[in-house]
Amino acid sequence: MILSSMRKGVMSFIFMALLLIGGLGLVLSDAGGFFRNGGVSQTDIAKIGSEKISATKFDRQIRRLLQGQQMTAQDAYKAGLITQYLQTEIAKNLIAREAKAFGILISDETIAAEIKNFIDQTPIPSVNPKDAFKIILQQQGLTEAEFVSQLRNEVSSQILIRAVSGLAATETPIPTMISQSLYKWFSFVRDIDYVELSVTDQAKPAAPDNKTLTAYYGEIKDEFAIPETRNFVIGIFSPKNFPEKNADQIFEMINQIDDRIAGGETLDALKDEFKMTTTPVNNLTATDLPEALMFLGKDAERLKTIAFATQAGETAHLTELTNGDMAAVYTNKINAAGFEPLSKVKDKVIASWTAKAQKDAVIATAKKIIDDVNQHKKTLKDASGKIVTRQEGITRTAQSDAFTALDVQKIMEPKIGRAILLNGAHSVQIIVPVADKIPAIAPSHTDLEQIGKAMKMDMAQEIQDEFLASLQKKYKVTVNTALLETMYGGQANANIDE
Repeated sequence: MILSSMRKGVMSFIFMALLLIGGLGLVLSDAGGFFRNGGVSQTDIAKIGSEKISATKFDRQIRRLLQGQQMTAQDAYKAGLITQYLQTEIAKNLIAREAKAFGILISDETIAAEIKNFIDQTPIPSVNPKDAFKIILQQQGLTEAEFVSQLRNEVSSQILIRAVSGLAATETPIPTMISQSLYKWFSFVRDIDYVELSVTDQAKPAAPDNKTLTAYYGEIKDEFAIPETRNFVIGIFSPKNFPEKNADQIFEMINQIDDRIAGGETLDALKDEFKMTTTPVNNLTATDLPEALMFLGKDAERLKTIAFATQAGETAHLTELTNGDMAAVYTNKINAAGFEPLSKVKDKVIASWTAKAQKDAVIATAKKIIDDVNQHKKTLKDASGKIVTRQEGITRTAQSDAFTALDVQKIMEPKIGRAILLNGAHSVQIIVPVADKIPAIAPSHTDLEQIGKAMKMDMAQEIQDEFLASLQKKYKVTVNTALLETMYGGQANANIDE
């Protein structure tokens, strides 16, 4: 896939890595409340001191990062990737500022070595590293000075963050007593008694009136969503249509197409000149893959994702296909998502309301039983009037056929004799711990070593969070969370009738 490598360079890969896992090795946890409103204009995503990050610029970065990925901007936002990316970019900015304030200097020799290593890992077929470097700069729209400046900031920031979080935690000894206590906490075995209350055993209530049903539908309308659909056109440029052109000339043609697309020209205006084929696709949802796209083979899903990441009236940048052709996607219409009217799905909504009413009644019964056990000191059998099941040998780390991993963690928390409720999909369980056992086998050196390593990692994270929180206050960071939600998390209004 040489053409796309030449056009995009390795930096697109680096930025995607930042989007997915964070830069500088950071695993951020919103230290100090990065994501808070206040002091940011309606057109800016964030502000660091006097420096602003405009919504337009940020959105352009996000769309470019996601182009060609199997994910829309909305899905990326729901998964937390967009906020993670913004948080990482803010953290990088803060750390670079602080590294400069500390006077951390990176020698020209170090930068030269980093650039050489960067070029060596770039998939550009060139015997001349200088030519390869020029191509990278061209594709990223950077001058050599800008690239060197960014790289210098990256290296100095890495030095600072490793010094602050890594060494501080590494040099802190973990007392053996603490490691042994944690080993016991992880390893103790618990026996429990429990009863199960099934939702299906609960009597069904009378059907709800229209007012109640309409209000309930408003709460669950997402279950009856009508997905967004899009109309778009795929334009394909094939180098095979120009056998007389060499690789550099083809590369130049691709750049011309991309530049003219960026300038607002349509695929119709370009297709004759560049012998492009165009394929229209209408009323496509994000989960469909119609016959019209099957000719694209493995690339169909990727181009569909690009179409759903492009705004109406926009054409996405060219992307390379597996056969070496280049494709552009023009989204000409977006049909907004909506919801089925209540009248059309009324029977389903009534069934859902009935099931919820039954579940609520079962939970109320379970809470009464729990109260009798915990407050009135009744046995689980006397309080519930049901057969009690005993489960022995539950640990935090071993799998259980009867309980999920999350349920096990809840089971291990309360004191002996203290009843709790586990809420399942079709039933609830009332759990009462009856006995704990500490394993007689002492922890091995490896066990204690692993616990110590885990604690040091936690300490490094806490130190890093505190450091970033202090920088956030020092440089006065604010983020427009409301604008982020509007741009990437908005939902269509429900169409509700009675």
